[in-house]
Amino acid sequence: MVIAIALASVLTALSTERVMPEGRFPFVGSSAERIEVSLARNERESVQVVVDAEADLNGVKVGVEGIPLRVDCDMVAYTHTTNAASYTGGSVGRPAWYPDALVPVPKDGLRVRKGFRQSFWIRVYADVSAVPGTYAGTLRVQSSAGALKTIPFTVRVRNFSLPHDAFLPLAITFNPAPVQRPVYDPRGSAMRKAVEDSPSSPLNLWRKKEAEWYGFLADYGITPDNLYWNNVPGDPALADQDGRWAAFRRLRDAGRLGRFNLGYFAPLDGGEANEAAWRTRYLRPIRRAYDRALRDNILGHAYIYGCDEVGTNHAAAVARACAVLKRELPGVPIMTTAKDVRPDGGFCLKMCGMTCADIDLYGVNAGPGSFTGLRIGLAAVKGLAFPRETRRGQRPVQWVLPWKNVLSLVTQTITQAFSFFAAASAARRSARSRSA
Repeated sequence: MVIAIALASVLTALSTERVMPEGRFPFVGSSAERIEVSLARNERESVQVVVDAEADLNGVKVGVEGIPLRVDCDMVAYTHTTNAASYTGGSVGRPAWYPDALVPVPKDGLRVRKGFRQSFWIRVYADVSAVPGTYAGTLRVQSSAGALKTIPFTVRVRNFSLPHDAFLPLAITFNPAPVQRPVYDPRGSAMRKAVEDSPSSPLNLWRKKEAEWYGFLADYGITPDNLYWNNVPGDPALADQDGRWAAFRRLRDAGRLGRFNLGYFAPLDGGEANEAAWRTRYLRPIRRAYDRALRDNILGHAYIYGCDEVGTNHAAAVARACAVLKRELPGVPIMTTAKDVRPDGGFCLKMCGMTCADIDLYGVNAGPGSFTGLRIGLAAVKGLAFPRETRRGQRPVQWVLPWKNVLSLVTQTITQAFSFFAAASAARRSARSRSA
């Protein structure tokens, strides 16, 4: 239900929802009759309050009163895109204003034009010393013309604390300012050069707030990372990593550092010339990162990822690459999503120096697909998990393939996940043993 008033409608939205500011994009929202937030100690939880202007408004701001915890009320800033992406769907890929950074609200409030929406990001933080219980307060939305909405605001702090470090050994590709050279667009090279040279481009501007980016994501147990470091020679977005290493040291000192990739590697084809080129292109930058992580005492958080979804016809080349990395860069888990030549995933596990005993969790796609194909795939996982009573998790597939591909999809998904889960499990156990 939408609460309509003379000047604006005030609604709420989840923190995971994209709220487009222009009225031409649909937005349903939820009634802003009451806002309830629940979180553990040492956790941050957010909600959006959306002002949908029915007239031009000035001095719009949001504040929370009566909650004895830290509550930040920031505005969602918007970035205007002018070129359509190569994909479309809903509001994605269309030239428009998109929600982007969270910034403080100006002292005099915001101007919101008729027919536009402004989202405010309300973030509650309960530190480890917060007293469990329920706190009642008030959230006020106002403009220069007067109050727009007064909403009861309740926060429940649960009687347990989240750890300071990353909750899961996640591998997340975070690329805040990508620079693309579209092969399908003859303007690609010129556009890229313009972005690299412009002081006002996102590629250069975001670095001014780089420390804040890393800190904000660390609040949610995320260490900014990239599976494809070193994948584009000469790319300034990948080459300038001083800020990245400084952020890792800060997160290390705060006990919040998660997992990070030392660098991407490709299959190693046979022949001395090929190996020499491979060592220059992949091993050399990975070794530099390895030495730096060792010097900064964070090598135990590192992994090496490569051979992204490489086919079985390159299995021998993938094995050679993994062997070189294991021999020359010991003590770091190697991860790959290369397709396995064995139905049980044993080949990829062996390349990474692991066995099924290193796996803490098996993940499988739960369909849709042919009944027989899904049964075979799930039975394989249950058989592998049974001897050690390893946990299993399933997720639905959101797309449908021709029936003849379903069995291969299920088995490949299982086998590709083995080395990834095993490496993550090994890294987590290694971190536990060091802290014990």
